Amino acid sequence: MKTIQEHYLALKEGKTSKNYFQKLARTLFPNLVSNQNSFNDTVKILKNRGIITEAAKAVEKKPSKDVMDVQAKQFNYQDKNNIDTVYGAEFLKGFYAEIKDPANSNKTPDQIKEIVRKNLTKSATHYTENSAFGIKGIGYGKAEQPKEVTGKYKSSGYGDLKESKVPTMTELLLEGKKKTNSVEDKLAEIEESGAIVTLETQIEAVEEMIESKSQRLEMISEDDNLSELVDKKKVKELQKEIKILEKRKAKMQKMYEKLTGKAKKQIVDETSTDRD
Repeated sequence: MKTIQEHYLALKEGKTSKNYFQKLARTLFPNLVSNQNSFNDTVKILKNRGIITEAAKAVEKKPSKDVMDVQAKQFNYQDKNNIDTVYGAEFLKGFYAEIKDPANSNKTPDQIKEIVRKNLTKSATHYTENSAFGIKGIGYGKAEQPKEVTGKYKSSGYGDLKESKVPTMTELLLEGKKKTNSVEDKLAEIEESGAIVTLETQIEAVEEMIESKSQRLEMISEDDNLSELVDKKKVKELQKEIKILEKRKAKMQKMYEKLTGKAKKQIVDETSTDRD
């Protein structure tokens, strides 16, 4: 694999594009180069850090003595065991995620820092990929390393442009019909589910009404004195109402069985059971 220095020399010779070089620099040095840096800024940063130079000899495999001297005087950004080399925003994101984790409730801040350092040593974007918004288990996924652009338009950063296929009107209509059918099916399912719940409530209400009227009728029939005082027509009307409610309940139960494929369990009145 080529070093960033070799890619820079290839760029100077016109063998690669500025766009590709900048993407590669952001991938390899996320703690130094960001999306806000222009190409000239990126080159300047890398030169100031002694990572690239304007070396005349492209065949040189090892950095020159001057480069080595410059690197020796600079802060060692490659030391992954040093917490100071960790990208600040990513460290804060990791610290927040780890301190919220119940598994770390008994750990000290220094121990949590060490956990963050180890994770970021393995991957500089560990918490972006695995703990977005400080919540473990969700993330944005790992970014792929950019591939070098080749082809007729490589200098623009796009390479060979492929002709995109424009969908026909028939394809668009079919796709829209599929989505519409999916929505209709979902709404029908919700409607059916709501109908079942409504029917259950109605059946229970009718059962309670039957139970209430039956109890009143039973009280009248059992008490001779009360039976003499009550109008006989009223008693017949009450009996008729009970029969009408029972017929309605039977129809509703048949509809319930049709929707669910099973009979509804009847609610047993505990008070009436105890009385019996």
